[in-house]
Amino acid sequence: MGFDSSMPLYYQIVSDIKQQIKDGVLLPGDKLPAENTLSQTYQVSRVTVRKALDDLCALGLTERRPNRGHFVARIKDDRKNGKRSLHDTLLSSGRVPTSRILSMTTEPASPSQSRHFGIPQGEPVILIHRVRYADGVPFALEHIYLPGDLFEGINPWELENSSMIRIMEEEFHIEIAYSTQTLNPKVPTAQQAELLELKSRKPLLAISSDIVNKDGRVVKHTETLFVADVVEYTFTWYG
Repeated sequence: MGFDSSMPLYYQIVSDIKQQIKDGVLLPGDKLPAENTLSQTYQVSRVTVRKALDDLCALGLTERRPNRGHFVARIKDDRKNGKRSLHDTLLSSGRVPTSRILSMTTEPASPSQSRHFGIPQGEPVILIHRVRYADGVPFALEHIYLPGDLFEGINPWELENSSMIRIMEEEFHIEIAYSTQTLNPKVPTAQQAELLELKSRKPLLAISSDIVNKDGRVVKHTETLFVADVVEYTFTWYG
């Protein structure tokens, strides 16, 4: 099976299986092929297959059943409730989401960023650093990375009172396919604790997330420190 060499292989496997689910080739309750079969089909290692399967589970597209394998799950579409982003979720719960922009810079893509975004090394990458608030209480520190070719002219100040998802879709016409999340505990630095107004440097939720468009390209990467006792962390699969 041919793949775009500029994109991580596991993303492309996720995108292909997602498309099969969308097209009805794979139906809710269908069992996915075994790892070794998928490895042969996509001509990748089983490590890559496992990463793709883990992401499919995290997205809610599939579910892992002990000793039985992976099965297509029923997908809950939160768009019916208007909850396409954490910003919207806070609004719908009666809270006021705002942001304070700390900085916006443009930097040349490093080798890892080049591979991650599928752009040539040295091409511009936009970095936005912000603090997010709910009812005036800080709950997250975010570093947002955007490929410059897709987001030229972005105004970071719009993020003070608007959803990044809305800006991506309505202003830059990004068709979002799905999001992936990796969560780990992390002790904040003294500066991070000060920005989040923490009384102690207790471990926080460190979230690394990607948003992938309909073409299977990573269009946004975010590194977040999240204070989970201020706002409950939720995420939504979009498609």
